[in-house]
This record gives sequence, structure tokens and C-alpha cells, in this order.
Amino acid sequence: MVRPNAFLRDILTEFDVKTERAFDQSLKNFEAFLVECYQQGRVPILLVDEAQYLSRDCLKLIHYLLNFETAKTKLLQVILVGQQELADKVLRYRELASRMFPIATNAMSADELKEMIAFRWMVAGGKGNLFDETDPETLRVLYAYTKGLPRDAIKVCGEVARDLMATGKKQASSHLVEEICRELNLTT
Repeated sequence: MVRPNAFLRDILTEFDVKTERAFDQSLKNFEAFLVECYQQGRVPILLVDEAQYLSRDCLKLIHYLLNFETAKTKLLQVILVGQQELADKVLRYRELASRMFPIATNAMSADELKEMIAFRWMVAGGKGNLFDETDPETLRVLYAYTKGLPRDAIKVCGEVARDLMATGKKQASSHLVEEICRELNLTT
């Protein structure tokens, strides 16, 4: 688990702000950076992925960073991205919850899921379609097992791509998708 001192150093490093041995001095450096950004008309954004793993002390640090503000505006915008446990943690920490808006990601529709997979496949350098176009059940099976949740669909597609590379096949069938979904302990 990351300690607040290490977390602050990581944040400052990402923003190219000088870190100090003293935690308080590092905070002062960050505040000076934020004020400089404000004077330039910029508002930095801190995006923390997998934030459900943050300790309460790291969440306290985020709460503290949200105190850097003028009378009219926040000097730093914070976006925490994580699984449901994150919302639970934030809601238990009232001071932070009063400053944040937990938003759950909804499941995608079958069409949205199909578009996301096609886009990610293209960006990854995939040729053609990942799924067998002559087998209309493939996407339906994927959607049924993943319930339209992007994270699960991406996990399945990653395993499908590895299987295709290992076997030399070009496209996945509904049978392969179902087999992989079951191996990943997904249920319909």
C-alpha cells in the first residue's frame, strides 16, 4: 500500500514539481505550482486510476490538495477512477465525500460494446474483425457473459487475442468466447 509521502512524491513527479525531503515543503512547492498555473489560466487535473487501493491517509492527502483554491475556483481538479470499493471508501470519509461526486460506470449496450471492441482492436493493430462475422452468436455470448461491462469484455478479448495468436486463427468463434468466459469465471 502506498504511503502518503510516496503518493505525494509521485504526484509532484508527474507534474514535474520539485520534491523535498520534508513533506510540508513538497506541499508548498505543489501549491506554488498550482498558483502559477492559475495565473496562466490553467487548471491541472490529477487522474488516479485504480483509486480503490488508496489508503485512508492517501485519501486525506487528496482532501488536503482539494483545499488549494481561490475564493472562486479550485486550483486542482481531481478524478479518482476505481471499482465500487472506491465509492464506498469515499462515502465513508465524509469530508472528502462532500467534495466529490461518485459516478458509477453503467454497462454498455451491445452496439456500444461492439464499437469499443472494434476500435480497441484497430488501435492494437488488429486486422479485420476479432470475431467471426459468420457467427452472429459471438458478440451475443460476449455480451451475455460480461453483461456489457467494459472491463470484463476487455479481459475476455485479451484472452481471445492470445488464443488466436497461439493457434494461428484469424477470428474467434462464439464457442471460443464462451470457453474463455467460463475460464474467467464469468456467468450469464
